[in-house]
Amino acid sequence: MRGASAWRIPDDVPGEMRRISQGTHGIASIASRIEHTVPDKRDVLFCVALTIAACAIFLIAKSWSVPLWKDVVAFDGKYYLDIAEHGYRFSDDIQERQNISFLPLAPAAIAAVRWMLPGHNDFLKIFFLGAVSLFGILFGFFMLLQDCVGKQAARLTALVWALGPLALYHFVGYTEPLFALGTVWCLVALRRDWLWTASLVAGISMLGRPQAAVLVLFVGIEVLRRAEWRPWRLLEVRSMLKLALLALPLMAFASWMALAFHDSALYVNSGAAWRNYYSSIGAYLPFLRGVGYFLQGVSAESASLTDWKVMLGTVSLAIAALALALCSAAPRRERWMYVAFFVFLMVIESFDLNNFSRHTLYLAPWSIILGCALAKPSGQEWRKWLAVMPFLALSILINVIAIMRFYRWEWVS
Repeated sequence: MRGASAWRIPDDVPGEMRRISQGTHGIASIASRIEHTVPDKRDVLFCVALTIAACAIFLIAKSWSVPLWKDVVAFDGKYYLDIAEHGYRFSDDIQERQNISFLPLAPAAIAAVRWMLPGHNDFLKIFFLGAVSLFGILFGFFMLLQDCVGKQAARLTALVWALGPLALYHFVGYTEPLFALGTVWCLVALRRDWLWTASLVAGISMLGRPQAAVLVLFVGIEVLRRAEWRPWRLLEVRSMLKLALLALPLMAFASWMALAFHDSALYVNSGAAWRNYYSSIGAYLPFLRGVGYFLQGVSAESASLTDWKVMLGTVSLAIAALALALCSAAPRRERWMYVAFFVFLMVIESFDLNNFSRHTLYLAPWSIILGCALAKPSGQEWRKWLAVMPFLALSILINVIAIMRFYRWEWVS
């Protein structure tokens, strides 16, 4: 716990303890108690209730599109499930779109759930994995925010995340929810000084999304800060092992590719083949060009942009702009991580414009920022819930339509 915000007493601290906190010794003792708090039963039940609500929305919307147990996955989900069932394959034609282009975290998680749970219904197993991931994200918000901001911020953050736009991707076997889960728990570990855990979580997250390089950067900075900004102290055994954990999972995957396919960079090369395929239709563009293309398409009524894509892209840009504008409401590390994610998207060679909304809405810090901003003003919490209802209503509507589109094999994000 560092900085002025770290010493703020959450709203739920009893009045007697708040009076004690007026003294220096009282502040220190309460801060020490808060640092080790964990969510109580009511917090857990709140996370369970939100998870059930998100699951119900998904199941109801899916049943309106196709029979509930039909069509396990669609789009990229079929690649993740195929890897989980049969492993990676490579046809020696680097220009062919194939499953080696997908990182192994989501397939490994699906394979683990398929092995753990009985039966042959993969839909239920993938759905269960999504529900567990969502609950883990929501619980992580409480672990992260109740220490430094308060439980009200944690509740509001969990609310806007669980019922946010495109929440369907929690339940369709994609890697985005696992990446969000890694982001939240990496932040929890950094705040609670669990540096070994942070290194492991960031390293594993690199097997899910390339954006996890930002997590690795933040953990690396924390390791260097612990070394008092003296690079030579990184040669100490403990520092070296923490840095090794950041790289070990991805290096193991590259080593396996070298042994299996004689190419340690096969994932990168195969990903380039996908980009070459889509570049002819303008789906892959540098981030800034992609945003410009979107804005130009909207203003010129371009036929290449559907009404759905315009609507979803506009909502995503509005959420991103609002979160950036309200960054100061959140703890420092969370707001800088959000900025760093966008910087990463701007500097990489190409960006999947078709998936702009999905990639930006699964950057977990946006919900943390908005939750903290809603909790910051004084006033009764129920009024803040009332104020956020129009956003949640729009989000649920978007999500229901997106679920129905997804299972009709219509483009979603």
